[in-house]
Amino acid sequence: MIYCRYSCRLTLIGILCIGLFACGEDVPTEPEVEVFTDKWGDPIDIGKEYSIDDPKTGDIVHLSTGETYKVGVRPRGKEVSHDNLEIDYIEPTDDGLLIYTNIFEPVPGEDNAYIVINTIERGIIVPEGPPIVGIKRSFRHPYITKENNVLDYVDFFCEIVIDRKLDYHLPIYLEHRVQDIYALGEQVYVTRFIAIVEKGYTRAEIVGEDYLALLVGEGDKHQKSSLSILPYAEMKKINLPAATGFPNTGMVEPTEISRIPEGHKFRPYRIRSSSFLMGKPEIEGTW
Repeated sequence: MIYCRYSCRLTLIGILCIGLFACGEDVPTEPEVEVFTDKWGDPIDIGKEYSIDDPKTGDIVHLSTGETYKVGVRPRGKEVSHDNLEIDYIEPTDDGLLIYTNIFEPVPGEDNAYIVINTIERGIIVPEGPPIVGIKRSFRHPYITKENNVLDYVDFFCEIVIDRKLDYHLPIYLEHRVQDIYALGEQVYVTRFIAIVEKGYTRAEIVGEDYLALLVGEGDKHQKSSLSILPYAEMKKINLPAATGFPNTGMVEPTEISRIPEGHKFRPYRIRSSSFLMGKPEIEGTW
């Protein structure tokens, strides 16, 4: 697994590479263990679909900004007046229900005529409870779903994102799986590691000056590849403290590392369906 450098400059944060490797279903907890499995296994979707009922005026909702918000119609200024109103609207988007406010003012010289002078986006409405982790092909694209979670090629980029900003750092447990292109029935390599979403952000980012997205599999090396989100409870098996940085690819070196402190309490998160993205092209027949 390697990384692609984007041009936008963002805050530095780390990815925690534990060096955990799995042989079948037996996942060792100690670091620095490297094991090949002998059989490819398609990832299983352990995520769920989370829906929200259309909020009504007076409802208190939770937003992707990390704030709570009361849906309604409000007069502007201290006096109640129908001439100056703020009205909330809800609109479906690829990421969920967006709530925004239109600010109206009367049209001078025209009776019962109003014009929108400003629109304020409040944020996406998110379910109450722990944050929801999902996979995107890129930050501006929709979430991966059951309908588009299997690609007919390897060597693809994706991002791990959460649905809201938090006031704490959130470690997320991930699994990267590849199969050697020259040994189609064996040599499946499984790497488990932790990505960290810094507080106030919604993307798992990598150590480095610029943002780096995950590249899953390499076209000239791998026949199949996948990236999966694992339950946060599985992180309890990891012995802390553990150094953070890049997986050992030899292609990118971290400019800085940090540490998850001993005694750190892993925070819960929920997983959006689909919990994985896989590249599994058709294998050409031979004679």
